Amino acid sequence: MSASRILQRFLGDRRANMAVILAIALVPLILGIGVAVDISRAYVVRSRLAYALDAAGLAVGSTQGDQAALQTTMENFFYKNYPAEVMGTPTGLQMTIDSVNNTVALSASVNLETVFLSVVGVNYLDVSYSNEITREIKGLEVVLALDTTGSMASSGKIQALRTASQDLVDILFGDQTQPEKLRVGMVPFATAVNIGPSNTDYVKWGVSQYAPWITGGVTVNLSSYTTNADGTSTGTSWKGCVREREDATHTTSSPDVTDVYDGTLGTNGKWAPYFWPREPYSRPGSTSGNTYCTNRSSSHGVTSSNNVGSRWYSIDETATDSNYNQSGPNKACPRAILPLTNNRSSIEQEISALVPWGDDTGTIVHVGLAWAWRVISPGTPFSEGVDYGTDGWNKAIILLTDGDNTSIRQSNCRTENSGPDHSYTGYGYTTDEQTLGTSGISGYSSRASAAVTNEDARLTEVCNNIKALQTDGKSNIVIYTIALGTGIGTNVRTKLRNCASDTSKYFESPSSDQLNAAFQQIAKELSNLRISK
Repeated sequence: MSASRILQRFLGDRRANMAVILAIALVPLILGIGVAVDISRAYVVRSRLAYALDAAGLAVGSTQGDQAALQTTMENFFYKNYPAEVMGTPTGLQMTIDSVNNTVALSASVNLETVFLSVVGVNYLDVSYSNEITREIKGLEVVLALDTTGSMASSGKIQALRTASQDLVDILFGDQTQPEKLRVGMVPFATAVNIGPSNTDYVKWGVSQYAPWITGGVTVNLSSYTTNADGTSTGTSWKGCVREREDATHTTSSPDVTDVYDGTLGTNGKWAPYFWPREPYSRPGSTSGNTYCTNRSSSHGVTSSNNVGSRWYSIDETATDSNYNQSGPNKACPRAILPLTNNRSSIEQEISALVPWGDDTGTIVHVGLAWAWRVISPGTPFSEGVDYGTDGWNKAIILLTDGDNTSIRQSNCRTENSGPDHSYTGYGYTTDEQTLGTSGISGYSSRASAAVTNEDARLTEVCNNIKALQTDGKSNIVIYTIALGTGIGTNVRTKLRNCASDTSKYFESPSSDQLNAAFQQIAKELSNLRISK
């Protein structure tokens, strides 16, 4: 075949034309995909840039100082929220303060190196963002109701709580140490709350309490506790935790009824001291050495054959991140409430001192929330809060827990003849004493189940009563709720979600790493500042 004929056949072969056409068509398709990828990266960068600038603006807006100090604050908060490993390098970071209109304007841009667009000569995308913060210096009262039960020792939760709480303080306070219009309080809780041993004016307490489930009965002194029946003694004092009040009505209809669910103090509204009694080393009549009660010790020669039940625990009322199973009359009693204060140092001191308390005792969430309400309310037993509806002031409660309402059963410990009891709580021994609405219910298991049901119901009731407080048709207290970790059941998660002032104020933090983001978002909302442009 001649060369000319071969050429004619090649030029007339449509298969070759299709390949060329397909190759040509793929060029804009691939370029389009590349453009989409680079544009998506640009959107991510802009979102991070906006978050960092907003955080910096809020910090500057709540800070007092000269231009140099405010510039340092702005840069610190910006680069903290836009770390070096984030895509793109920020440039042109600028801040303008308008003292006449009381605004702070910030802007920044990022030269984002492209991945695909460089093929057509576009090597960088200029991503920019600007905002303007209106400084609105209004009054703010915030109370943190924080779960400090033993379960907070796991998965780095207590450490994350300290970090997140400190970050909230940093954002709210900025560079100020004692701002005039900012007050923060804290209520660490387990199953009970510590109102502070100096607050005896609000506590109905005597010098002794009778423990009838101990053989023969034991009278214990609240100011000096004798450790051992054989005369060996160690003194201690009441730490400040109180037992919660029990009411027949469970309503707030009468001011003469002492009620656990309101934010005020009724005419009979006093609390008895929380005092975890001495428990037997082992079940009465048992010869086994491993059937311990929760509040006991193997010290002072106690053995399974050494008259079990007649020796008592040593007192250890300290707690750390890893060692939180104390013993003594103040077992599972957390740190004292911090009343509302504008002293940043005092707040930070309490944050750094947060540790888990009370292994083997349980969690009662509504107790922490009820006391947070009392701390932020204008009346007794804490009176630091401004009156509801005070012009220019806002109030908020942040409630955090990592577990369901529950009490721990001492399955091997017999504290009365009829059966094993649950641990001591802010409601005493719920099954033995038939508290938490369990009176008249037969059987330990049934009473224990009813107690948890009532704890859940009371959480909802406290939430609803707080939200029912209104001035000029507006709620007096904004409620934020946080479910930390994966140990919370659907029931309590739902109640926390419903407890929040709205769904945007409910946060789930499955891991400790996510907790800081939740606190930062809350702090931004509580800053009383707004993005105006």
